Amino acid sequence: MDYRGYVDLLCSTEDCRSELEEVLRVFVELLDDVKELRLPDLDVDPSRLPLLAGGVRGGLEGVLEIVKDIFRRHELDVGYVSIRDVIEGSLEGERALVSMLFKRALYEVVRGKDLRLQWVNGRCPVCGSLPILAIVRRERGEIFSRDVLYLRCTCGFAESYEHFKCPSCGVRGRDAFEYNIVGEITYRTCSRCGHTIGILRDNPNLDLDLIMLVVMYGLVALAKERL
Repeated sequence: MDYRGYVDLLCSTEDCRSELEEVLRVFVELLDDVKELRLPDLDVDPSRLPLLAGGVRGGLEGVLEIVKDIFRRHELDVGYVSIRDVIEGSLEGERALVSMLFKRALYEVVRGKDLRLQWVNGRCPVCGSLPILAIVRRERGEIFSRDVLYLRCTCGFAESYEHFKCPSCGVRGRDAFEYNIVGEITYRTCSRCGHTIGILRDNPNLDLDLIMLVVMYGLVALAKERL
């Protein structure tokens, strides 16, 4: 797979390109394994959101073990990871990838259940995470076309959202945000709470799972610059 189209969205140096390409390569191999697996069906209660924190009646440990086994097959030692670790978002490095792919697996299980989920106070109704990726799509209305903002969670859930509203603290207004442009990605940071999302225009030729990882990589780079 050629990752140059993704790497060029963010990187301007050869070190950045080579490191990000390797991250994307490993991630794609792991994600492909998740998508190919026969994941167990889960009994969910859509009235208890986010699903990960109480809306799934059993079976989560089994899904987590499946994901961890994928890492073992790729000879990646992630040590001990619990459901609580995943929910609390306390994992770093390769272990953070376990959390990301577990949430992706959970979304794969529930996406076909027609639950008609919406953002819950800016958080994902599936896994409870705050979104860090926004895609701007041009959509045709009854009379005119308009730009619609879709927030996307790391688990894969995506739904439209108000353009100039922070999903973390709810502050509204164009002037409530600071902007940093890195490559083709616009990083918008809330001046009140500091939450940042990466914004791109929709491109049907690019995979949103990989774009998500590129945006995450850029967030780490931005955080280092601010230290």
